[in-house]
Amino acid sequence: MKNSKNEKIQDSASSKSNKLENIEIEKTLNIDEKESKKIYDILRKRVIKSVENSFSDKYKNVVEYIFLIPDFFVLLWRLMLEKNIPKEKKLFIAAIIAYVLLPIDFIPDFIPVIGFMDDLVLIAIGLDTIFVRTDKKILQKHWSGEGEVLEKIQSIIKLGNEFLSNRIIGKITRWVNKR
Repeated sequence: MKNSKNEKIQDSASSKSNKLENIEIEKTLNIDEKESKKIYDILRKRVIKSVENSFSDKYKNVVEYIFLIPDFFVLLWRLMLEKNIPKEKKLFIAAIIAYVLLPIDFIPDFIPVIGFMDDLVLIAIGLDTIFVRTDKKILQKHWSGEGEVLEKIQSIIKLGNEFLSNRIIGKITRWVNKR
């Protein structure tokens, strides 16, 4: 009997502990957008600092652009859902999304920093190609990243030309032009 009573007490204590733990988890998960941005900024600074300590100066400014990949991915996804974008452009956008998601790249993603550069440059060249003849307001409407999206696109293309070999840039450009 004593064991049974002790087990009930332990189960009750464990249950209360789990409830308190769950409340703490819920508090942590229910952070507002401002707090979420603060956490993101802290993590971003840590990653940048880590990269600054690990890579040469050539790679340091690339990291800032790599952080734009999620913003550009969201932009591409929103453009897929946009009613005012023609079907053929949506197919091209789908091809860009597939390239970013698939593990087969011109530069493998497992290579630190540089592995994502081809994805980023392909996105920028692709968006630049799509929106040469499209209303820029559509692009701006769906951009949730920081800064001016068109300036970011041009900066990434310039960085890609400086950073990546002519062979890789040529492959990316041919890939975009085939679509």
